[in-house]
Amino acid sequence: MDKDRYDGFRAGFGKDTAGFMLIPMQKVRRRQFYLENLARLRSVTAVFAVSDYYAIDLIHFLLTQGIAVPGDIAVAGFDDTPMCEMVSPTLTSVRQDLSLRAKIALEKLQALKAHRETEATRMLPVRLIERASTKL
Repeated sequence: MDKDRYDGFRAGFGKDTAGFMLIPMQKVRRRQFYLENLARLRSVTAVFAVSDYYAIDLIHFLLTQGIAVPGDIAVAGFDDTPMCEMVSPTLTSVRQDLSLRAKIALEKLQALKAHRETEATRMLPVRLIERASTKL
């Protein structure tokens, strides 16, 4: 799912994706990646993470390196989990309708169980919830 979000984000930007980075999922490798790419992280103005977990993890790393969020770099996540309002700065995130997502998943499972055709993918509506991590 994270890779799908990353690929979708890149597709939305078209050919202008040279600065995009695919961050390792494993915590130890991710921290090493951040350390090895610290100069590059210092040069960007915004980061969009494929989940709130990764965004919050990055914010913690940036703060330990003396990089201000959002002063030096804005950070946004995806999922709008309750953690977004429990961290400082509060996290800007993309919210999807979880009830609709669950309903569609159940319908797809029922269709598959009944050997009925079902669409492979479906786009769900999302909404940006702006919080302190992207506001200067």
